Amino acid sequence: MTSSIVSYNILVPIFADRPAVYQKCQLQFLKTDYRWNLIESQLKQEILHHDNTIICLQEICLSFLPKLELFFHGLNYTFFHNLYGLRNNDYLRVGIAIP
Repeated sequence: MTSSIVSYNILVPIFADRPAVYQKCQLQFLKTDYRWNLIESQLKQEILHHDNTIICLQEICLSFLPKLELFFHGLNYTFFHNLYGLRNNDYLRVGIAIP
């Protein structure tokens, strides 16, 4: 059996909400809802088009956790996450999703 491992930096909204840092990026592309739709679409493609994909995520914010848990549960994945951040950075986490 083969597996693939992919890794994504999600970029917490408080960091994305700094247009001065991302001057070459159009503002609508930094919006949380827009970014979530892209993240969800990309993760779904990875899972549906590759057998046994293990997904590693960095910079998961507290507000994304329910969405990610529901998303992975719906695709029969188990999602583990661990806190490493503080209140000022929206309690950053890392996570791993496995089939």
